Amino acid sequence: EADDHTSVCGAIKAAGGPIKYIASAAYDEAEAAAASCEKVEGASCFICLESDGDVVRACACRGHNGLAHVACLVEQARAAVELQGQKGVVRWSTCRLCSQQHHGALRLALGRGCWKTYCGRADTDESKAHAMTILGSALRQVGRYDEALTVFEADLAWIKKYYPHDEGNICVSEQNVANTYFYLGQHEQALRRQRAAYAKQLRLSGANDRNSLAAAVNLSSSLVATGRHEDAQDLLRDLVPVAEEGLGENDRVTLKVRHSYAQALYRDPAASRGARREAVALLSATLTRSTRVLGGEHPFTKIVKEEHDRAKAAAKQASRTGSLPPALRRARAEA
Repeated sequence: EADDHTSVCGAIKAAGGPIKYIASAAYDEAEAAAASCEKVEGASCFICLESDGDVVRACACRGHNGLAHVACLVEQARAAVELQGQKGVVRWSTCRLCSQQHHGALRLALGRGCWKTYCGRADTDESKAHAMTILGSALRQVGRYDEALTVFEADLAWIKKYYPHDEGNICVSEQNVANTYFYLGQHEQALRRQRAAYAKQLRLSGANDRNSLAAAVNLSSSLVATGRHEDAQDLLRDLVPVAEEGLGENDRVTLKVRHSYAQALYRDPAASRGARREAVALLSATLTRSTRVLGGEHPFTKIVKEEHDRAKAAAKQASRTGSLPPALRRARAEA
C-alpha cells in the first residue's frame, strides 16, 4: 500500500497537481463522468492529500475516509495493476480503504477511465478484457443496460476466441450476459442462460464457492420474476447458512443471498403467514447489516429497505385477510 501511495503521489505531483492531472487527455472519459459525481466541499483527497478540485466519494467509507479526486483514483488503479498484476484489477471498482465497491457516477467514471487506459492494448492482452468487464459492470450499475449488454457480449466473444479452455472466466462472462438480460426485462431469456451458467459453476467450483453463491442469487431473481417462487426458495434455503458460515455474515454476497431468499418467500402469492414473518425478520436483519457495512445511502441498502417495507406491508395485509387468496386455498385443499 505504501508503494502504491508513493507511486500515485509522484505521478500526480509530476503533472502539477490534481487539477492539471485530471485535464490529461488520457483521462478525458473519467473527467466527463466525474462531473455528475457528488462533491464534498473543502475535503482533502486521501491519495494526493490536496483539497483543490472536486473531491468525491461513493463507497462505504465514513467521515473523511475515502474522499478522493477521480483522476487520483484512476491513477491509483492503474498503478495497482502495474505493481500487483491481476490482484490490482479490483482497484478499478473497489475502494482500497473500506473494500466495498464504488457505485453510481463514480463507478462509471472509473469504468470509463479503465477502458480509456487499456483499450489501445493488443487484442490478446488480458488487461483489455478486464477493462471490458469493469466498464460493462459500471454501465449496468447505473442502469445503462443496452450498452452493458454490448460490452459483456464482446467480452464473452473475446474470452472464447483467445482463451477457449478457460471455463471459469467463460462461465463468469456468461453470467454477466445473462444477468444483463434480466435487467433488460427479458426474464425467460435470462432464466435459461442463468440455469446453464449456474449448473456449470456448480460443476467447476461446488455449491459453497463464492461465485456459485452469487450465481444462485442471480438465478433466484429470474425464478421469482417468472413466478417460480418455490423453486427459488428451494434453491436458496440451504445456501443462507452456507454463505453465512463460509463468507461471513457481513459479506456482500451473503447479504444478497439473505435478501434474495426473503424476496422469494414474501413475493410468493401462496406464502404462509409464517413465511411472510420469516421474510420480514430476514430482511430486517439484512437491512441492519447492510446499513452498518455499506452505509444507508448505498444502492443495495436502499433496495433492501424497500423490500423490507413491502414485506411488512404484505405480512400485515395477509394477517387481515388470511394468508392465502381463496383460489389458492381451494387449489391446495383439492391437491
